[in-house]
Amino acid sequence: AVVQGILDGYNTMDALASLVFAILVIDFVKLSGAKTKEEVTSATFKAGIIAVACLGFVYVFVANLGATSVQQLGLLETGAPVLAESAKYLFGDIGALILAVIVLLACLTTSIGLITSCAKYFQRVFPAIGYKSYVVIFTVVSFLIGLYGLKTIIVAAIPVLMFLYPLTIAIIALVFLNNTFQGRQCVYAWTIGLTCVAAFVSGAETAGVSLGAFGEWFATYVPFHAQGMDWISFTVVGFIIGFVHKALVSKPEVNGEEKTA
Repeated sequence: AVVQGILDGYNTMDALASLVFAILVIDFVKLSGAKTKEEVTSATFKAGIIAVACLGFVYVFVANLGATSVQQLGLLETGAPVLAESAKYLFGDIGALILAVIVLLACLTTSIGLITSCAKYFQRVFPAIGYKSYVVIFTVVSFLIGLYGLKTIIVAAIPVLMFLYPLTIAIIALVFLNNTFQGRQCVYAWTIGLTCVAAFVSGAETAGVSLGAFGEWFATYVPFHAQGMDWISFTVVGFIIGFVHKALVSKPEVNGEEKTA
């Protein structure tokens, strides 16, 4: 159950969303008075600890609810009907109303944060379209996608997630390790490049695309393939090659200054 829970959590969008939310969080931290990188990091770390503690407290009870509801409700496809049916079972019809309010508030804060963060990011990268226009576009598109229902969205999103998630986690790991290799681009390039190979295979297989003999070889010889974690070995090998590249090749100089390649 623990392993399956980790894998199911891996198939969510939380890590991807964190990259977007980081923009908003850092902006708020700076608005609160943080000036230096150390102050921003400290404030963000403290906020993260509080958030993790609160979420951990809540999810202990959510996990217990899922584990103890099987006898009354049976095995359901996703967590949404588990919560809905459990609320009705424990509190009757009023339980459905309570759950609806809780979900509305939880999803509203998340959707507002994601829409505003994405709009701000895209407005910064593609300034030809205004911030408010991006907000409207993302809101309408998200609403239309949401009409398909949770199960359909999960099924459609998993191949994309299986491709993007390894790259996302690799980038996050590299950012944390950035100072160990002086931010050299070659380490990033090798690590992300090899991770991309495994990510492509995972995404293609999840989408039902046959890779023929290469896919069979990949499934047979690459560690952790059955668990969807085959990218880990590629990421580690890419990091090692990038680190060796960094050690053997000095930084190129341009106009007397060293680049980060």
